[in-house]
Amino acid sequence: MKYKFAKRMDLLTPSMILEISAQAAADSEVVNLSAGQPDSPTPDPIKEVGISAINDNFTRYTAGSGIPELRKAVAEKVSRESGIERTSDEVVICNGAKHALANTILALVDVGDRVLLPKPYWVAYPEMVYLAQGEIIQLPMAQETGFRLTPAQLEAALAADPKLIILNSPSNPTGAAYSREHYDLLVPLLKESGVMIISDEIYDKLLYDGIEHVSLASYPEIRDQLILINGVSKTYSMTGWRIGWAVAHPEVIKKIGNIQSQMTSSPCSISQKAALEAVNQPAEELTPMLEAFQQRRDRAVELIAAIPEVEFLLPEGTFYVFFDVSAYLPEVPPDEQNPIRSLDLAKYLVKEHKVALVPGMAFGADNHLRISFAASMEDIEEGIKRIKEGLAAYR
Repeated sequence: MKYKFAKRMDLLTPSMILEISAQAAADSEVVNLSAGQPDSPTPDPIKEVGISAINDNFTRYTAGSGIPELRKAVAEKVSRESGIERTSDEVVICNGAKHALANTILALVDVGDRVLLPKPYWVAYPEMVYLAQGEIIQLPMAQETGFRLTPAQLEAALAADPKLIILNSPSNPTGAAYSREHYDLLVPLLKESGVMIISDEIYDKLLYDGIEHVSLASYPEIRDQLILINGVSKTYSMTGWRIGWAVAHPEVIKKIGNIQSQMTSSPCSISQKAALEAVNQPAEELTPMLEAFQQRRDRAVELIAAIPEVEFLLPEGTFYVFFDVSAYLPEVPPDEQNPIRSLDLAKYLVKEHKVALVPGMAFGADNHLRISFAASMEDIEEGIKRIKEGLAAYR
């Protein structure tokens, strides 16, 4: 039978990260540096609350936008950290931060609406916009400017009258984080344009060298334009629990909740109880994990720096290193519109040298590769050793 699928499927591509991870999982000899999740287990106090929720039979549907106590806790958390008061009616709990992003984009983006997307970008952003039938305007960011959007770039792009811009700090894949000084230059432009802003801050607690997170939620002048996205996956090692949220004007939250009510209904009841415990955890509980990631980052960049002709920006946050391997890649033919050199290289490395990482083309930067240092120190050292050997043999 010949199936006739919706035209939107022609625009959608499968996740390369999941594809590479699947290859790694199928071969026990592969060192997997592709995974975007902490390697530590969910903390015991959080797990115990989840177990208690099951034993207490808290296993039915909840309110579609999340249990009231979790929405209240998230509002209090954002208020405390941003210095601007938020209330429960400005919060919707979703099935992960990714789901919150998808719901938000579907609620805001109409057919033909322009969306500004700085690149490198997280892999799912363009796919979500395509599904909403929006038009993407890519804004290339250079390593020389710290992989940050410049005010001049933003001002020029805003002339196209976009509906939405998606910002991500700290950034997956680059690890770059926006400072207060940088945001102070961008926010007036965003305010004047009236553009809606998605601020994906899922890595807000994973910062190094004493750098502090700056949230766009701390700027009152763009409060009504902003949709803040976050969740428990990265900070609390709860990727499989699937709880995230959006914080925005109540009118926006209501629309996001309407979409969710028809797509998935409420988030998992058990996970919401566990997430409530996570959100209320003292900040010092995160210290051991952050110290471990700092040590791993330092070792990873030390080893990558020893690979000839490889360049990278020191990641300020997340658990990724995004490095330029242009010197090892063939030249792009003049008529090539969508090169896949980094994908070919990633497939070669996993097949011939038993190390899995993510090709830069997945993030709109084909001359790069991304590794995750959310792995054991042993795997980091062995994996980068294999990358070095593989690159040397590749050319």
